[in-house]
Amino acid sequence: MPRVSGGKFPATRSPASTQEPDEGPPTEALRPSSKRSSDASVQLDDPARRHKKGEDLIKEAQIPPWQKGSRSHSKGKEPTMSIEEPEGQAESPDELGRRSSFMALFDRVYDAGRLITFMDYRINNLLQEIDALKAGGSPEAVAVAKERVTKLERELARTQQERTEALQRLETFDKELNEVRGDLSEARKQLKEARVRAWKVDDDLLKSMKDLESARAELPKQAIDDYKGSTNFEEGLKRMGRVAYEYGYWVALARFRSSHLDSKVEEDPFTIRPEDDSVPMERQQAFDNSNPPES
Repeated sequence: MPRVSGGKFPATRSPASTQEPDEGPPTEALRPSSKRSSDASVQLDDPARRHKKGEDLIKEAQIPPWQKGSRSHSKGKEPTMSIEEPEGQAESPDELGRRSSFMALFDRVYDAGRLITFMDYRINNLLQEIDALKAGGSPEAVAVAKERVTKLERELARTQQERTEALQRLETFDKELNEVRGDLSEARKQLKEARVRAWKVDDDLLKSMKDLESARAELPKQAIDDYKGSTNFEEGLKRMGRVAYEYGYWVALARFRSSHLDSKVEEDPFTIRPEDDSVPMERQQAFDNSNPPES
């Protein structure tokens, strides 16, 4: 394995590490140095320095990111995946709860991916260190480095398993969220249809009330018209006509007698005689305007 200036080795990535982690490699592992190659042998031959560096890497890799807090939120960044919300639609409490769980799980998956990338980088560095120790180091240092790599590989496998399970739960939550949104859209559609039906019923009710008010206004007039067309009304008019005619006769007779005191009226035409009751007479008599027969 070729060495670079400063006793450091180039940072290589495995195919899985495609995302640049926020907690990147140590600054001294990436920063070019102008030190001579003689310093590299001093640093590689320092067991205390290598042991301390390896312990720091293991401790840092074993801390779950969700215990340290999402770096994407602490640095003011947002996850690359965004969930679009339909405009003009208010979310229900159940959907808000599912959305919160969905985002929390997404943050956990995001941080797990960053941790896997970070641990993969550490393993690559340790493998490079092992190669360097094999080239010019003691067997004890090589064994210690291999033990660190094995421990980190176990931690990496466990983290990858957790990430896979979290991705499965994330997919399940995504499906449930889409189903809830579909149910919510259907419920809103039904609510809109119910509102349209309610508006139509209100219009029909208003029209019925207007018709009722119009009928109430026309009812007295119709009742009067019906009463005027009834038989009782016609008979009443006839009786009123006879009474008025008789009253007028009596008034004219009184005036005649007051004007002609010596005159006498042979009989009263309105006097009821018993012999007239036996004479048949129709109530309705056709008017005869012909000349009477000569006697």
